[in-house]
Formats: sequence, structure tokens, C-alpha cells
Amino acid sequence: MMVRTNIETTMNLSVGVEMVAPSGYLSAAMWPLPRLGPALQRVGGAALCWAVLAGAEAWLRLRRRAAQTLLLAEAPISLLDSAICWWVFVSLAHTTRTLRLRR
Repeated sequence: MMVRTNIETTMNLSVGVEMVAPSGYLSAAMWPLPRLGPALQRVGGAALCWAVLAGAEAWLRLRRRAAQTLLLAEAPISLLDSAICWWVFVSLAHTTRTLRLRR
């Protein structure tokens, strides 16, 4: 025995988050935003270097260059990826050490 149902269900969900001060506007003095300081320049520089190296590597791939030339383009971006991973882990270790000292 097979039962067929023809039920159409429409669901709408809407979620909103609003940070408004009693005066009606968001003030940075009331809710201070995180500041990266000098780390922002380092992150921007690493992102710019990565974008340039990835663009050069993609351009060489599109031009179908020789495997040796492509390998020379992939090596710097691989080293940069490794350096970024190392930087993240060192920063995480420093942050956990700082938090332990605060306790």
C-alpha cells in the first residue's frame, strides 16, 4: 500500500541583531572594537604577498608553462603558506601563555 501526500509547507525565518545605545546610535566608546595595531600591517602585508604570488602562479598555469617554471612559481607560495601556519601557531601559543599568566 502506498500513501501519497500533497502537503506544501512554507517556512520563513528571519533573525536580526542590532546593537543600539539608548541614545540611538552605536558608539565605539560604549562597545570598544578590537584593535589589531601593528599586527594589522603584518596581516595585510602577508595577504598582499600571498595574492601576488598566487596570481603569478595562476598566470603561469594558464599560460601552460614548463613544469620546471611552474615548480619555481609554486615554491615561494608554499614557503609563504608554511610561514603563515607557523605564525598562527606561535601567536596562539603566546596568547595561551598570556591567558595562563592572567589567572
